[in-house]
Amino acid sequence: MTLTTIPFRLVDVFTDRALAGNQLCVCPDSPHLSEDLMQAVAVALWFSETCLL
Repeated sequence: MTLTTIPFRLVDVFTDRALAGNQLCVCPDSPHLSEDLMQAVAVALWFSETCLL
C-alpha cells in the first residue's frame, strides 16, 4: 500500500472567531484523487462538509 500526502486546510465558517462556527475541510488540488480516495478522506475527517477542489 502506498501512502499518499493530501494537503488540506481546516476552516471555521459562519463565524468571526477561531474554533467556532462550522468546521469545513478544504482539499485544494485534488482532481488527481480517485473518487474512492476522496470519499475515504471525507469519512476519515468526520466533518459534515468536506470540499475537494
